[in-house]
Amino acid sequence: MKKIAKDGFSIERGEVFYLKNLSIMVAVISNKLHNLLSKYLTVVLVTDKNVEQVQESLEVPFELERKKLKLVVSCFYTIEKKILEESTPWGKIDEKTSEKMDDKIKSILDL
Repeated sequence: MKKIAKDGFSIERGEVFYLKNLSIMVAVISNKLHNLLSKYLTVVLVTDKNVEQVQESLEVPFELERKKLKLVVSCFYTIEKKILEESTPWGKIDEKTSEKMDDKIKSILDL
């Protein structure tokens, strides 16, 4: 059973959102518990620019809704959950991309 936050809005790790006011896309990287309880979430930048040129140590290419995108895992942001609640969800990254993202983040943070 999927748990819903007190505010009635559930956000999962790997979900991609378009933030209209900022004209950017982001992917949620914070974990389930954090997403459920916190007012702030951790995200990374998602872009559709220069998707053919990937910096292997910093970016992860993927497709969502037949659109080529890439995660820029070196660009971490903490944003208010409310901003995502007011934004357009684009979908969720697949498991394989999520694993690649995790590996890149661990490498960047030297974990």
